[in-house]
Amino acid sequence: LAVGRMVSKKAPLLMLDAFRRATEIYPHLHLDYVGTGDLFQSVQKFVRDYNLEQKVTLHGSQPNQMVKQLMKEADIFVQHSITDPETGDEEGLPVAIVEAMAYSLPIISTYHAGIPEAVKHDETGLLVEEGNSKKMAEHLVTLAHNADLRHQMGQAAWRRAQSHFSWQVEAEKL
Repeated sequence: LAVGRMVSKKAPLLMLDAFRRATEIYPHLHLDYVGTGDLFQSVQKFVRDYNLEQKVTLHGSQPNQMVKQLMKEADIFVQHSITDPETGDEEGLPVAIVEAMAYSLPIISTYHAGIPEAVKHDETGLLVEEGNSKKMAEHLVTLAHNADLRHQMGQAAWRRAQSHFSWQVEAEKL
C-alpha cells in the first residue's frame, strides 16, 4: 500500500520503479496506491508504459475511511520520500507512515527527514537511501517472501507508534 500526494518530494515514480523491479522477481505483488497530485498523469503513464495495469490499482483521492480499510487489508506500506531536487522541499514525518505503523504494517521507506525517527531499520521496517529504487525493490521482495518477518516488523511498528506517536504521548509532551 502507498498513500500520499503524487508530488516530487514523495517520488511516486521511484516508488513505482521499485515496485516494478520487485514484480520481476515476485510477480504476485499488487500495489494499492491512494493519492493524486501534480504527478498523477506521470504515474498513470508509468503504469501503462510498464504494463502494470493488473498489478497497480490507482485509487485517486479517497476518504479516510477507505484508506483505513486498505491499511487493514495491506501487508506492507511503502513510501519513497526524497528532497525535491528543484525546490528543496522535503517531508517532516509523514502522517501516513505513522498511521500505517498504527495498523501494524511494516514500512519500506527512505532515510529522509523525520522518517528514521519513526521507522527503525530492521526493526519496524526497512529503509533505503533516497533514489535507490533497486534496494527498495529488494526490500519489497524480502518482505513479500517472509510473512513472519512482516508480522514481526508490523508488531514492532505498532508498539513504536503507540509508545512514541499516540495522542496520549503527544498530549503528555504538550
